[in-house]
Amino acid sequence: MKRQNMVVRLGIAVLVLLLARSWVAGAEERKPVKTEKLTDFVTRLIYAEGDEELVITGSPWEYVSAKSGRVKLIVPQAPKREEPNPRPVDMARGYLTFSLAGRAGVLPEYRPLDSEVTDEVSIFASPREFEPATFAVRPLAALGTVRFEVGDLRSPNGATIPASSADFYIVEPTVVQIDWRASQHPGKGEPVRWAAKWLRPGNTAETAVARNTQVYLDVHVPAEARPGRYSTTIAIKPEKGKASSFTVWLEVLPLRLSRPMAWGMFAYGSTISKPWWLEEMRRAGMTQCVISAKPRTPKVLPDGTVDCSIYDRYIKAYRKAGFEDPPILSMEGLFAGVKPAEVPAERRQFMGQVIRRIYEHSLEAKWPPYYIYFVDEPGPGTEQMERLKFMCALAREFAPGMQTATTAALWPAPEDWYKHIPKSLLDREIVHIHHSYVHPCRSADASRRWRQVAVHEDMKLYAYSTSISTWDTFWDNRYITFTLEKAGLDGTMPWVQALGSDEKEPFDPYRFVLTAKNGIYCLF
Repeated sequence: MKRQNMVVRLGIAVLVLLLARSWVAGAEERKPVKTEKLTDFVTRLIYAEGDEELVITGSPWEYVSAKSGRVKLIVPQAPKREEPNPRPVDMARGYLTFSLAGRAGVLPEYRPLDSEVTDEVSIFASPREFEPATFAVRPLAALGTVRFEVGDLRSPNGATIPASSADFYIVEPTVVQIDWRASQHPGKGEPVRWAAKWLRPGNTAETAVARNTQVYLDVHVPAEARPGRYSTTIAIKPEKGKASSFTVWLEVLPLRLSRPMAWGMFAYGSTISKPWWLEEMRRAGMTQCVISAKPRTPKVLPDGTVDCSIYDRYIKAYRKAGFEDPPILSMEGLFAGVKPAEVPAERRQFMGQVIRRIYEHSLEAKWPPYYIYFVDEPGPGTEQMERLKFMCALAREFAPGMQTATTAALWPAPEDWYKHIPKSLLDREIVHIHHSYVHPCRSADASRRWRQVAVHEDMKLYAYSTSISTWDTFWDNRYITFTLEKAGLDGTMPWVQALGSDEKEPFDPYRFVLTAKNGIYCLF
C-alpha cells in the first residue's frame, strides 16, 4: 500500500511538473501576431486574442528618461448599440454632427445616440471669460481633410464679437494611465487607456469613415461685450463631400466674475520661448508663472557686466500673454556651487554688485513687479538653506528693492523651516512659499500650522501641487483649486508640461507614458 501511495504521489508530482512546464512554455510562446513601431521609443504588440501592449525602450526628456518596460493597453471598443440613424441632410453631405452633454471628450470609436445628433450647441459666459463650445463630425463617407471656419458672433441688438476672439482646437486621443493615483506607487504595470484629451490648436483635421473628429471652438468674450444672445456659424468644409454649417449660440451674462486665487506654473527654457504656449496657459485661467531660463541665470561677464536680454524676451512674452500676477524669475544658476562660508570679502562684493546690476537693469527695462528665485527647496541644515540666506542677504544689502521668492522643502515642519530664515531676509508681505504637501486635505494639522506661520509672518502661502497636472481637464483642475482655497492658501504653482511647439511638430500621443524601475505609468 505504501508503495502504491508513493507511486501515486510520484505520478501526481510528475503531472504537476509537466503542467507547470507546459504553462510556462505556453506563456513564453505567446507571441504577438503583429508588431508596430509607433515612435522611436514606443512599440505596439498585438496578440491573437486582441490584447495589446506597449513596449517602451528608452526615451528623450519628454518621456522623463524612462527605462525599458511594457504595459497593457486597453483598446477602446465601440458601444454595442447601432449606428445613429442619419437624416436626409446627413446622407446628402456625407457626415453627421453631434455633441455630448457637458462638452465631454469623444473618442473616435464612440457611436452617438440619435438624441445627440444636432447642428447647434449653446454656451454662456461673462465678459473676459473664455468659454468652449464643442461638437464632433462623424463621416458616413470618405471626406479627406476637413477645414473649419468661424464668422463673427452677432446679437439682434447689433452687438458683435469678432471672429478673431474665437480659436479652434482639434481633439487628439492620448494614451493615459487608467488610475493616475497609482503613479504614486509605480512598478505594478498598471494598464493605460485612450482618452480624448489633447487639444491641438488648428482648424483642419484628417478624417476617416465612422471615426469621430471632435472640434472645440474656444470663445473669448471681450471685457466690453454687451449682454445678450449672440450666434455664429461654423463652416464645415470637407475635401470630399458637401460643405455645411454648425451654429453656436452664446449668451453673454450681465455680470462679472470675481478673480480666482492665484494659479501659476513652473515653466522652463524652451517652453517660455514659445509665446503661443504662454498664451494657452493664460487662457486656461493661469495668472502667474515661474520663468526659468537656461542655464537659469543671466550671463555674467568677468568684469561684472550682466546680460539680462533673455529675461527681457521672456518678460515681453509674459506681458503679451496677459498674466495678471508678477512673474517669478528663476536664477538658481547665479553663482551656483559657491559655498557661503568660503567666499572672501572681495568676491562677496563682486557678487553683490552683480545682483545690483540685475536690479538696475530691471528698472531701466521697466520690468513689471517680479520676484527673484535664487534657491529651490531649501531645507533646515542643508547647503540650499545656507545659500538661500547668503543670496537673500546680498539682495537686501545691494538691491533693497529686489523682491525674493523660494520654495519650502517637503519634509520640515513649518516652525522648523522658518527658524532658519531671519525675517529681514525675505519680503514678508510678498514672499511666496510653494509648500510641497501637494494636497492640503492630506493633513489638516499640517495645513493649519503652515497657515498660522504664514499669517504670523505676513506671507503668502502657495501650494506646490504637482497633482493638478494629473487630471484630465482644466474643469477638473478647478476642483483642486477649490480645495486649496478651503485650506486657506493664497495660490498654487503646479508643474505643467508643454506638448509640441507648433503645428509643424507632429503630435505624439504616447509622449506621457512614463516608466519607473519596474513598470510604466502615465503622468497626464
